[in-house]
Amino acid sequence: MNSDKKYTEIINEFGSWENYLELTNKKPYIMTQDLIMPLSVIEFIGKEEIKQLATNNVNELLIRGEQSPLKQYVLFKKIAEYVSVAIDKLKDSAQVEGARFNKQYSYGAKVELRYTGDKLDYSSDLIYQELEIKLKQRKELLNMAYKSIGAVIFDADGCEVPSVDIKTNGTESLFIIF
Repeated sequence: MNSDKKYTEIINEFGSWENYLELTNKKPYIMTQDLIMPLSVIEFIGKEEIKQLATNNVNELLIRGEQSPLKQYVLFKKIAEYVSVAIDKLKDSAQVEGARFNKQYSYGAKVELRYTGDKLDYSSDLIYQELEIKLKQRKELLNMAYKSIGAVIFDADGCEVPSVDIKTNGTESLFIIF
């Protein structure tokens, strides 16, 4: 059964996620003013269902329009920070325990230990270091040429530095600092 169908059936039967959680004693859950993140449900569903649950809950919040989307966004950024710290603190202990369940399904997820591979230290090579410095200097010249509208920039060898195209346009982003 896909998550849309599950969600729709639950809403049809119980009227809302809040009613479903209360009437089925599915707890604990994190509840903001209007948006519910049912932890007991999340424990037993997969990644796609979690995404769909979040999408459905946010869509319901936006449709009702009773709460500020910015307020909810800030709250969930704080929750994300909390979860990030909790994951970091649990990582080592979970890895030790996870070794027992390697390549098995446990706690509603596949547990697998993987070796990430070695990361080489290219900067210990003198030629690599020189090339890296030259690349950095060239990048600075290209940035200067881009910002110097109408002016012609030359490198140390007397060659004109072209104004390069934009690879990706910048976007306006919302930053939350707390």
